[in-house]
Amino acid sequence: MCRAGHRGKHGCGSTAVKKPVGEVARVRVGLSIEVRGSALRLNRRNRKMASDEEVRRLAAKGWSPEIDALFENGLPDAQMRILEAAGLFDDDNEGAADADDGLPPPLENEIDLAIQDTLGRAEQHMGAAQWDEAVAAFQSALRLLPAANALDEYATRGWTGIADALFFQQKYADAREALEQALKCDGGTGNAFVHLRLGQCCLNLQQTDAAADQLTRAYMAAGPDIFQGEDEMYFAFLQTRITIR
Repeated sequence: MCRAGHRGKHGCGSTAVKKPVGEVARVRVGLSIEVRGSALRLNRRNRKMASDEEVRRLAAKGWSPEIDALFENGLPDAQMRILEAAGLFDDDNEGAADADDGLPPPLENEIDLAIQDTLGRAEQHMGAAQWDEAVAAFQSALRLLPAANALDEYATRGWTGIADALFFQQKYADAREALEQALKCDGGTGNAFVHLRLGQCCLNLQQTDAAADQLTRAYMAAGPDIFQGEDEMYFAFLQTRITIR
């Protein structure tokens, strides 16, 4: 299954849609922009038309507030063609903006399905209390992730699953290390369960200050319900550190 929509602009199979020049112009027309310090000094009271040479000079620098101001004053077709020839309406410009949005590329569908299948098997092992098998499956899922996606939400699930299995084996130090990796991944920080397990590991390792910090984060994110089904000592410890009403 392709996670279309999760990555915003990077929906699977999406392509940049080139706006017609006339449509772009209609969007720009009517903007109230005063370009202070510009040689053009375009505003509603001073509707001086820019020369073709000025338009070429501005277009060579890329899109700018000065270009926006040109549209307020109205552009002849000849000057619109100058902007178009400079590539200001090209799909490449939109693609460059998308490439700089800080998001990893979408996973290929085949890889996505393989990761989902592997995570599903890992969770089946968890349900059967097969901790070693679960750890191995979660690790396999992480290895399937390309380097560019090593911190996405699948990685969060992988590291959290590893930590959970290790926690039930009372391997608290190893579980803590896995949870610290989960915190670096998409959605890890602020995840109530991640903070809960990390706080529990720290308490079992006698790291009481860190335990109080992480358990407080879990409580603030999900309330007392996050402690249901857990050993009572964790919530009791938290009550010695913060006031709970």
